[in-house]
Amino acid sequence: MLSLAWPWLLALLSLPWLCYWRLPPALVQNSALRVPFFNQLHQLPATTARYRRQRRLRLLLLICIWLLLVLAAARPQLLQQLPPQPEQSNSYMLAIDLSNSMNIQDANPQQPEFSRLDLVKLLAQALLQQHPDDRFGLIFFASQPYLQSPLTHDHHSLLHWLQLAQAGMIGERTAIGDAIGLAIRQLRPDQHNKKTIILITDGANNSGSLPPLSAAGYAAELGLTIHSIGIGSTEQASTHDLDEQLLQQLAQTSGGHYLRISNLQQLPQLLELLAQLEPGQLQQIQLQHIELYRTPLLAAFMLALMFALHNLYGYLRQHAGKGGAHV
Repeated sequence: MLSLAWPWLLALLSLPWLCYWRLPPALVQNSALRVPFFNQLHQLPATTARYRRQRRLRLLLLICIWLLLVLAAARPQLLQQLPPQPEQSNSYMLAIDLSNSMNIQDANPQQPEFSRLDLVKLLAQALLQQHPDDRFGLIFFASQPYLQSPLTHDHHSLLHWLQLAQAGMIGERTAIGDAIGLAIRQLRPDQHNKKTIILITDGANNSGSLPPLSAAGYAAELGLTIHSIGIGSTEQASTHDLDEQLLQQLAQTSGGHYLRISNLQQLPQLLELLAQLEPGQLQQIQLQHIELYRTPLLAAFMLALMFALHNLYGYLRQHAGKGGAHV
């Protein structure tokens, strides 16, 4: 979109006409030598068609030069919208349970081989898609936690590590408190706006040295939020190991929320709830002003050069004609 930074300068367009109509004419000086037929000689060139064309051309050039100079002084600008830039990104640590119970295949009745871990992988992938401009880290935990990836914008690598994860690869028990402690250690030095731990498990804390509620209290003191997500179908006997009361307390202590998902059909609803709790980054719309005054200024300079060359040509031609007539 084109605009003018100083549009009020366009009022100068009428300045030459105001000067022409308002200022008194120049005084005619008396000549020392009077020639009776001087007026006829003076008006003789004005009667020729060439002289009239040259006069109109000079006047047109002067008008165009003035218009371009005033336009350049008004600073024409092109208002261009830059690609949206996200605000300062948030930071999330995904703490995912890889205990043996995550191999239970109860997450999709239509696909008996579909396990709880498969559901968690889809959930994590959707979270990354919901937050393309945020940083994520990845922690796998069972008997003890392991840092798979520190905070990064490289979501492609995170998806790669998620696909390689296997239940039971780091033990059979569940160290929820230690997993929260490791997540705190990764998020504490981070300087981003919002720092959140998303804890995903299907069991109860039965391993590790750090009590989960103590870890959640420390996270709250540091301004970290914990969202806990319980996995598993209530029809499975092993689901009774899921300590929903503990997960609710972890979330409440840190100002987060506890969410529950039992099967694949509930995934869209869970993602909608998470989108409300953790909205994506707002996009900053930035506008760039591109200055265009150089174009009319250069055009005015070129026309002024043409005007000067035209006058010089006329002057040289006139004096060349006088010299030839004298000879």
